[in-house]
Amino acid sequence: MREHVCARCGECLLLFPAENIVFIEPVASQTRFRPWKQRSRGSTAPPLLDLRRLVGVPAPAPPEDGATLQWRSTDGARELTLLVDAVEEIVNCYEGDLIEVPILPRRLRPLCDQVMRDPHGRLRLRVKLDVRLPLERPSDRRRYALSLLTPVEGANVSGGGRSR
Repeated sequence: MREHVCARCGECLLLFPAENIVFIEPVASQTRFRPWKQRSRGSTAPPLLDLRRLVGVPAPAPPEDGATLQWRSTDGARELTLLVDAVEEIVNCYEGDLIEVPILPRRLRPLCDQVMRDPHGRLRLRVKLDVRLPLERPSDRRRYALSLLTPVEGANVSGGGRSR
């Protein structure tokens, strides 16, 4: 059995291996964001990756209504804060629950490799353990850059949330 954190991005349900998630927090209601490219040059705030934009959610909800996941590679060398619409639940995946999927949209292939059915008949996409973002193609780098956000100076990013 392996635990996964189930996060929602629009209609997309993503399963993150629990060992890659350091903490989960709601975004504080007073927090405001702007695109990373519009940050003030003196800003020291790290970027947030709006995962909803990266996976192609057509009309994402305001970031202030979402939650953040602190993702870290198993070896601790890479770390990134991810913005999602919500964290749905912790899911236990047993042998045979996850199904290999050779056909996924191009933007999701580098991120996900398996699916799991949820009780409502939808599919949950499993994010690869220690996933690496696809940045080889110019269109991938552009989508990534447009998915980065930064908090407006003086705004609080975390909601004083909970640890996993």
